[in-house]
Amino acid sequence: AGAKVPIFAEDGTVVGEVSVGFEQQDLARQWLLDARWGLAAAALAAGVGAAAAMILSRRLHRQILGLEPAEIAAMAADQEAVLHGVDEGVIGVDPDLIVRVANRAAREMLPLVALDEPADAEHLPAELVEMLALARTQDGGPPPDEASTRTVVAGERVLVCTVRPVRRQRADLGFAVVVRDRTHVQTISRELADARALTSALRIQRHEFSNRLHTIAGLIDAGAAHEASDYVRALTKTRRLGSGIAGLEAVADERLRSFISVKAAQAHEKSVTLQLSDESAMPSLLSGQAALQDTATVLGNLLDNAVRAALAGGSTTPAVLVDLVDHEGALHVAVTDTGAGFTDPERAFDLGYSSLPGADPEAGGHGIGLPLARRIARARGGEAWIGSARGSQQWSGATVCARLPGVLSPETPSPDAP
Repeated sequence: AGAKVPIFAEDGTVVGEVSVGFEQQDLARQWLLDARWGLAAAALAAGVGAAAAMILSRRLHRQILGLEPAEIAAMAADQEAVLHGVDEGVIGVDPDLIVRVANRAAREMLPLVALDEPADAEHLPAELVEMLALARTQDGGPPPDEASTRTVVAGERVLVCTVRPVRRQRADLGFAVVVRDRTHVQTISRELADARALTSALRIQRHEFSNRLHTIAGLIDAGAAHEASDYVRALTKTRRLGSGIAGLEAVADERLRSFISVKAAQAHEKSVTLQLSDESAMPSLLSGQAALQDTATVLGNLLDNAVRAALAGGSTTPAVLVDLVDHEGALHVAVTDTGAGFTDPERAFDLGYSSLPGADPEAGGHGIGLPLARRIARARGGEAWIGSARGSQQWSGATVCARLPGVLSPETPSPDAP
């Protein structure tokens, strides 16, 4: 096909022509060929897009642990309800040992814990950091399946921490740390032990009085009224249980005197002599029930440790010496034993440490008394520490001291008070 157009000069005469032509083709066939290339390109692009979408979907599905959006929303709601609805502290640590979750209770027990910060000694107690480090294998592989539990001291608190690995669909998600405050449990256990000691002392005293009553009844039945009368007079002059401790009258508070008497009776059953030093002077009374509980807990722990140390020291006459001094409104306590002393004084107040032979911290009952005594003393603004030896060969064992402000009443009892 073609076309011709004339070329005119300025005067209108035809001076030439332009001829244009092109070869005729099948337009339908060309359009079909072009459509094939377009469809092929579109199919290739769709295939690449589908493959990329599948890969991204699988990766995203793996990262969200196979959960659907509704399941993720429900899990978030459950997490908030569980984390902030329990009394125990809960801390979530990722595989890189970065703190990701910490509920209110955990923040109260461990004030330095912070989100998105490393689980190191700057934010957590050193013992807990060590537990997290040991929870992983040395080659950086997944953690073992079993949980580990240890007692940890954090400031003035005695905490029980459990580190448990968390997994889902064989994926290592890190660790869940559960923190329980054992401070109140230790205090209650101490009070229960004191109550049992008092019950035991009363049982011994009742047995002793029963024997005396049987003796009196036997004398009366035998017609020896005069001997029975002399025996009763002798009994009335017999001092009360524990009142035979020299210098006990220096302690004005009757409740504390009774407590020391019970401890003396317990020590006597173990062939240990409990003595009160000549320098003891406590003319003030304890200010209340809380003061009595704190004083009994601190003094009881020191006495129990001293009695065990005196028995383990190998002395032929094991003994414990107690100093109680009222100085500037604070009660100063010092307990000295005839044992072998501390093998490592720097660790004496470390939780779980005990210098007694055969002590097993995992079995309980050892390595808790001194840290608890220090916690109570510091809670009252005082302190507990290892004192120096008294200079006597007999009292060459350990001396543990404590200062308890605020436990004494400012009112001094009258001289006629019992």
